[in-house]
Amino acid sequence: MKKLVKLTSLLIILFLFTAACKKTEEPPAEDNTNSCTALNHGGKQYKTVKIGDQCWMAENFEYNAGAGSWEIPFPELATYGWLYNYAAAKRAAPVGWHLPTLEEWLKLAQYISNQHGGYEIALEDYEWLSVGKHLKSSEDWGASFFNGTDDYGFRALPAGNRMVDLSLGTASYDPRKMYAFFWTSTEEADGDVRMIMLKNSSESFYTTWIVEERLAGDAVSVRYVKD
Repeated sequence: MKKLVKLTSLLIILFLFTAACKKTEEPPAEDNTNSCTALNHGGKQYKTVKIGDQCWMAENFEYNAGAGSWEIPFPELATYGWLYNYAAAKRAAPVGWHLPTLEEWLKLAQYISNQHGGYEIALEDYEWLSVGKHLKSSEDWGASFFNGTDDYGFRALPAGNRMVDLSLGTASYDPRKMYAFFWTSTEEADGDVRMIMLKNSSESFYTTWIVEERLAGDAVSVRYVKD
């Protein structure tokens, strides 16, 4: 009986000692590897947004990167950022950020799809149904019924693109308020480069490409993702 009492007392002491140790333990250091604070670059502060475990710019890049970067020549699109050819889009990335790969864009789409019970993929993997509406801004898509829901604060804007007539060497900026194009850093074996496309008449998220011979003159919007 005495041994049982001693054993019980010992267990109580060990329990109290363990509890006291836990109370004095330092809390684990905060993991800042996925922090998503505002980005300051070129005199402008960009909003950012964390979607899943990725940190994205929540505004189109707007910076004169020299050759291969163009300001959209329409006052009504002044807040839509600049357009960049592929070389400039890669070169102009702020320190700690990079041009996202196609896989990183698809990871974003997959996260959004998962959040809503799973969306269908169509057109031989080039179209992810309903994902685009969650990324499109809730205004400025030409008509209210074309606007997105912008559920994650990504605020994709339809800046269109700069396209060069290869035979004449002249450039046009179109189609305004209809399409949003974004570079990826994924190059195909034939030299083409993959892009992401959203459009006003659809709620889908598309993957497309620019052919190699157009990479120097054609330009689209840029969103960088944090390293």
